[in-house]
Amino acid sequence: MQQKKIFAGALVTVSALALFSGCQQAAPATPAKPPEEVIKEGMTKLTDVTSYAYEVALNADVKDPTTGSVKFDVTLGGALDIKDKKDPKMTLKLDGSGSDDKGEGGSGSFEVRFNKEAVFFNLMKLELKGSQAGAVPPEVTEMMSKWWKITLPPGALDEVSASLPQGSMEEMTPEQKELKKAFEDAKIFTNPTLVGTESVKGENSYHYTVNVDKKGLAAFVSKAAAMQGETLTESDLAEMEAGLEQLDVKGDVWVGQTSGVMNQMSGTMNLKPDSTGVAGTISFRLTLSDINKPVTVTAPADATEFPVEEFLGPFMMGMSGGLDPSTLDPSAGTMLTGSELDPSSGLVGGDAFVESYGDAAVEIE
Repeated sequence: MQQKKIFAGALVTVSALALFSGCQQAAPATPAKPPEEVIKEGMTKLTDVTSYAYEVALNADVKDPTTGSVKFDVTLGGALDIKDKKDPKMTLKLDGSGSDDKGEGGSGSFEVRFNKEAVFFNLMKLELKGSQAGAVPPEVTEMMSKWWKITLPPGALDEVSASLPQGSMEEMTPEQKELKKAFEDAKIFTNPTLVGTESVKGENSYHYTVNVDKKGLAAFVSKAAAMQGETLTESDLAEMEAGLEQLDVKGDVWVGQTSGVMNQMSGTMNLKPDSTGVAGTISFRLTLSDINKPVTVTAPADATEFPVEEFLGPFMMGMSGGLDPSTLDPSAGTMLTGSELDPSSGLVGGDAFVESYGDAAVEIE
């Protein structure tokens, strides 16, 4: 009996300690600051991030009364490290597929690795279906499923480093500082509402629902373009505003309780029918993790130097003779290429990817 009491007492003590420890470590369910301030700080700290792992998911279902419906799904992931701009590192792996209601489409996947010496890439899969089935040029087929290497020419690394907008303020050019400040001051999200606390890749994070301020977004795009020497005309602005008005955008953002960084965002863009009747839905999610942790890029030991000059001539001829370039256009019902979603060339999300449907232009950072 005495042993049972001792055992029971120990069990209660351990349970109480575990519960107390958990309560001590648990983050507050409600932040002390208002939602607008938490999100603002999350965006500001986002521009100071110099390395991270990322995951992106993008899918769409668009219907056009004239050409039919188009669906595509793209996922990509990898890591980026630009803490040392003389030694940037990036990895990217993309899988994509797309199809239309006529049976046309395709799928593909590739991987890219980048360091200060070279770019390595591997086209692991490229398949077409429908009328273009089997139309992949032999020059492309022969290079698939093997690692290739393009050695960076002299001066190329300096150009890449100069274009990177992140890092310490001391390392930035005046133009980069101005763009960073514009991003921090941009009013893009409105009506934030706290949903609760959730884990994002192991970090407790505040989850908010938000709406997108279309005028604020348009103002930031216009200002950013001007900073980069591109002046938007009145016609450009009117077209952009008309496109944004055609979109009903709702989203969610997450801000890490430890890092303070906006570590995840997702959204759904409902494309309202325009004068052509085009309508549909586009959804996306961007997740960041391993904030400011070093990234290691392993150069493939068996990579072969890519014969750029020898390949481009036959490749372009093959493209024009056997492969319709429109089959690689998402609006035609196949997969996206990776350049539109390269995360190494923007604040965090990469180049702006612009997709046109009817009278609307959808821009995804």
